[in-house]
Amino acid sequence: MPARTAAHHPPEVGTAQAVPWETTYAAMASAPAGAVWGVPRGGQIIAGLTGRAVDTPDAADVIVDDIIDSGATAHRYDCLYPLKQFWAPFRKRPGDGWLIFPWEQDDTTQEIEDTVRRQLEFLGEDPRREGLRETPRRVIAALQELTGGMRQDPSAFLAVQFTEPCDDMVLVRDIPYASLCEHHLLPFHGTATVGYIPRNNRIVGLSKIPRLVRCLARRLQTQERLTHQIAQALLKALGAEAVGVILTGLHTCMTLRGVRSQGLMTTSAMLGAFRDDPRARSEFLALAGGQR
Repeated sequence: MPARTAAHHPPEVGTAQAVPWETTYAAMASAPAGAVWGVPRGGQIIAGLTGRAVDTPDAADVIVDDIIDSGATAHRYDCLYPLKQFWAPFRKRPGDGWLIFPWEQDDTTQEIEDTVRRQLEFLGEDPRREGLRETPRRVIAALQELTGGMRQDPSAFLAVQFTEPCDDMVLVRDIPYASLCEHHLLPFHGTATVGYIPRNNRIVGLSKIPRLVRCLARRLQTQERLTHQIAQALLKALGAEAVGVILTGLHTCMTLRGVRSQGLMTTSAMLGAFRDDPRARSEFLALAGGQR
């Protein structure tokens, strides 16, 4: 099977990065020889830039797209046309942000909203009817809000610390949170209980722990990973003697679809003395409300 190739890694970005024409032309310099067919939509523009575009993939030597990100498109065309090379001028790496190509820079928001309109049409709806006209805009705004933690640094909430004569457990119970399951993009929500034993009398303000939980929850998540991320962030920032986190969550991906079962999921993370010392762990669990 021909190898998938990409000319450039995109620049390191936090959320979105505009790719100038100069960068695009530089990446195009390594385009393979031969007739080219472009994957709609961005790949068609890339094919046109080569000056060797053809109308059908069967007539092409190379199938192109504008970027290889998840690899799903490349895999699909590898399966459909196993003897043809798949190429893109850019390849995304884990952690790279959203790239905006020159031909997208005037209508990026409109293009994303059009994706929502196509989903509505796929469901058999008419996105032009009154109740749905503003739905694409609302969906994008809601997703941006629900994933706002991706654009925040969780360590910033723990940067301000205090020294107090305190070496006993600090516990915050019943912190509400809401997150999006990364598997179905459906919400899960519940409460978090977070406790720690200070080291060298270093503590953080009470409100910082709920803010940390909210920041890490407002991402595409699994409850298991969220639990451990909260614990690790607190341990790293404070160097605490012990950190314990218990999350309970109701998952709509289970209650609204699939098995449609009502079930509360509980996850925990115990670090430091809460993991190694049974007496410290028992005290934490008792103060947390006997959760197991």
